[in-house]
Amino acid sequence: MLFQDVPKVQAALKGVHAAVVALIIVAAYKIGKASIMDIPTMLIACISVLLLLFTPLHSLYLILGGPVAGVAIIAVKKVLGLSAQTEKQVKDQQAELNYLEYYI
Repeated sequence: MLFQDVPKVQAALKGVHAAVVALIIVAAYKIGKASIMDIPTMLIACISVLLLLFTPLHSLYLILGGPVAGVAIIAVKKVLGLSAQTEKQVKDQQAELNYLEYYI
């Protein structure tokens, strides 16, 4: 008898699956909030999500291609004489309190 055939274990695994999906969504939101700062970074993120969801492209290529695309965009901006923002501007450092995050 396998554990996957037990109804209580199936219910517990469904709950764990939902929790894992929620944690991934929270992590993606926090990473996106911290890293998307202008239109080119938004385009890189959107194109990566679309490629990941709708093509059989392996995610390793997206992980390796993201920094390459970012460096290329910065280089093109510098050649064109545009400002190349590489870090988010901090508005008010005391407005954001640093609390420990607990996911339990």
